[in-house]
Amino acid sequence: MKKILIIAIAALSMIACKKSGVVYKFNYTTPNDHFYVATNYFFRDYRDDKEAVQWYKGTDAWKDISTKCDTFWVEYWGTYDEWKSIGH
Repeated sequence: MKKILIIAIAALSMIACKKSGVVYKFNYTTPNDHFYVATNYFFRDYRDDKEAVQWYKGTDAWKDISTKCDTFWVEYWGTYDEWKSIGH
């Protein structure tokens, strides 16, 4: 009985650790009109483009980039499952 309980707890913990949600990408341009795509992608629990922008504006990455950029946008990339399926 103890072994079954341990196996059940292990299985539940693996299910609880499964990440889901969506992936966003941050893009910006500089005043010199060079196009840059940030290499950092970020995860959100659900797709809400406006909320993702507000969340990104609270990060340290935004604090650094905001002084250098002219125009920026946050782009929906896809689901977390799609992200993992290509080897990330």
